[in-house]
Amino acid sequence: MIQTKPDALLARAVSRAPVVHLFDEPQFSTQDGYIGFMIEFFRRLRRDGKLVFVCLHPTEAYHLDIMRELCERFVFVHDGRVSELPDFDTLVADDRVRAYLAGSVGTAG
Repeated sequence: MIQTKPDALLARAVSRAPVVHLFDEPQFSTQDGYIGFMIEFFRRLRRDGKLVFVCLHPTEAYHLDIMRELCERFVFVHDGRVSELPDFDTLVADDRVRAYLAGSVGTAG
C-alpha cells in the first residue's frame, strides 16, 4: 500500500496542550469588537510560553497595527524567497514590502 501522508501526520499527539499555534489570516474575524479578544488571546498564549505563528496578508491599515502590536519577529515571503526582518519598522521600510502594501493597503505605515 502506498502511503500518502507522512508518519508524523498519522501519529497521535504526545500532549493535548499544543506548544505551537498557527493562525492564518485571523484579522478577517475581527468584526464587532472581536479584535480585542483576539489580541488578548494571542498575548495569553505567548505568556503561557506558546509559540504563536500568525500569517497576515494585510489589506487594511489596521492589519499593520495588529502586526506591530503582536509580533516579535517578521518574515516576508516574495517570489518563493523568505526574508526575515528584525523589526516592524525594518519590515515596512523594505522596498518589496512597500510595493506589496501599496497594492493592498494603499500605504506602508
